[in-house]
Amino acid sequence: MEPLPPNDPLWKLLGKARPVEPRSNFLPNVLREARNTPQQTSWWSSVREDFSAWLTSLQRPALMSVAAFVIVALVVTLLERPVAETSDAATPVAKTAAIQPLADEEMALIADDFSLPTAGLDHMEALVAMEDTSSLTDNEIAFLLY
Repeated sequence: MEPLPPNDPLWKLLGKARPVEPRSNFLPNVLREARNTPQQTSWWSSVREDFSAWLTSLQRPALMSVAAFVIVALVVTLLERPVAETSDAATPVAKTAAIQPLADEEMALIADDFSLPTAGLDHMEALVAMEDTSSLTDNEIAFLLY
């Protein structure tokens, strides 16, 4: 940083300022404050001081919203925790049969029962292939979108 030029208006302002004399007990006050200041702080105390400074800087609504968020997070965490399973003798549970794979004959019956409407797919291909969509009806547009 370069020094101020001699014709800078700041020099005029500084020349008009009244001189300040320190109080007679200035040096003892500074020394006492230096003695009372802890010389070495642990990381935990610095974190605690930073957190308390952050809490005091918050407004009451912000502090309440942070507290509400923490409470909701705890409730959600506790509700999602799996329930410990108890022994079978303590709580009777209906046992279901193990799922067996389907036989080929059963799969064929299911495939015959399932029919895919291909007429709707052909209609959709014709609608998608149109370049000028201004002539489409509302139903056709809804068919394309949904």
